[in-house]
Amino acid sequence: MRTQREIFEEIAISLLKIIPKEESFHEIVLEIKRLKANIGFSGYYYSNDDRKKWLNIFDFDLEINCIEELYMITQTQFPIHKNWNRAIFKLYPEGKFEIEYIWDQELQDEVDRLNNGDNI
Repeated sequence: MRTQREIFEEIAISLLKIIPKEESFHEIVLEIKRLKANIGFSGYYYSNDDRKKWLNIFDFDLEINCIEELYMITQTQFPIHKNWNRAIFKLYPEGKFEIEYIWDQELQDEVDRLNNGDNI
């Protein structure tokens, strides 16, 4: 199992690979949705001229197990982050990053409703 730091580095490297080579940025934002047996990504970056540009997530090649391992780490080693189903990872040009773990009850309610067969 990877360490939390190794996972963050893999996320950062994967993000840098999908920014066009000719672009520079001052912030990349990766939005992570983590549900049981389902992980999704979306995101954007701010170019140096302050334009918001969407990430091409189809080219994002992060190994999905990284997010599952990160979740397990936050449940066991850093239990202050228990019960998150969304996270926002921000990367800055100098290599600094931050992550915010979020519990989205509305998302969980929708998943529960669909899992129970309530389509209305």
